[in-house]
Amino acid sequence: IIPGSNVYRNISVINDYDFPVKFEFRARGIVKKFLLFEKEVYLETGEKKEMVISTIIPDEEDYGSYSGKLVVKIKKAI
Repeated sequence: IIPGSNVYRNISVINDYDFPVKFEFRARGIVKKFLLFEKEVYLETGEKKEMVISTIIPDEEDYGSYSGKLVVKIKKAI
């Protein structure tokens, strides 16, 4: 991604369990500071949601390779 630009990706999350769940999203690595996304999503049984993950690279950022991970935890909603 060129500095001063942005991109986004859509992902789908679905609750296949027979109880409500909470999805927790966390970014790790250098790329963490460039990502925008919902940190928590609650879904009822069978519910599906489209999520957007945006990447925004400021103009002043150097062109280079930035890596990281998006970690997803699924927990039973309380």
